[in-house]
Amino acid sequence: MSRIAVLFALCLSTFAWSEGVILPACPDKPNCVSSLAADEDHAVAPIAVPEGVPEAVIWMRVRKAIEATGGEVVAQDGQRLDATYTSSLFRFVDDVSIVWNPRARVLDIRSASRTGYYDFGVNRRRVEAIRKAFEAVAGAAA
Repeated sequence: MSRIAVLFALCLSTFAWSEGVILPACPDKPNCVSSLAADEDHAVAPIAVPEGVPEAVIWMRVRKAIEATGGEVVAQDGQRLDATYTSSLFRFVDDVSIVWNPRARVLDIRSASRTGYYDFGVNRRRVEAIRKAFEAVAGAAA
């Protein structure tokens, strides 16, 4: 295999793509989940977005869902939002990234611990809490 092919294969295994926006792939540790993960251990469902909701409203709802679940938005552009969550006891920081996929009408999401190996299901529960908060914000606006 050529060096270029090896480099390309390494890049594909490191990042997952959602409509051309990079969302880091989960490492080979159980402290990360992603809606773009192919394996069952890391996979979670993306967050569905109903038809007709403008993109600006989607991002406003995402921000409210992050804040409602104890996160802090640290960066946002037109296609991606990054947030952090800090545990109360040991002050561990976890990263959440959300990418809008307009073709599929979903928000792809990744939640990962920065340190350690096992997260005791914290990241999976966090994604589900964000999903419920996003749906609650949407329901309150309807």
